[in-house]
Amino acid sequence: MIEQCNSIKNRVIGVDPGLQKTGYAIVEKNGNNFIIIESGLIKTKKESIEKRLLLIYENLIDIIEKYSPSCLAVESSFYSRNVDSLVKMSQVKGVVMLSASLKCIEVFEYSPATVKSATVGRGRATKEQVRFMVEQMVKQKIRGSFDVSDAVAVAICHLSRT
Repeated sequence: MIEQCNSIKNRVIGVDPGLQKTGYAIVEKNGNNFIIIESGLIKTKKESIEKRLLLIYENLIDIIEKYSPSCLAVESSFYSRNVDSLVKMSQVKGVVMLSASLKCIEVFEYSPATVKSATVGRGRATKEQVRFMVEQMVKQKIRGSFDVSDAVAVAICHLSRT
């Protein structure tokens, strides 16, 4: 059942989808400043894919309910030589989009090159370059996996366009 919207304007959840690790970040824009409200990883154990997808779904629903973002920005799938990885990533992205839709949150999708261009200024930047620039934009260090800094970058990409 789709719920009524209760969101905070200029607050976005950015998501970097992955089956083992899904990065997420709640980011707000205040004037020209970006503020990380919360960020982290949803980690899954090696078990059936349906259990892993359910865990990602349940965690995202909890995060959306707790932080009330106005929309969700997700990094789109990219072509990969490993078709199995692309299929799994697409399944995770579907769960991410479903979670947002069920909570009445609009979804925006950005290619990795678009996210990199928005944060670093060039679409072929490395993950290290993205993390460095994101840290400059939010004026704080981002600990942990690149999945978290990528999620922050996706949120900033969206907030920069609105």
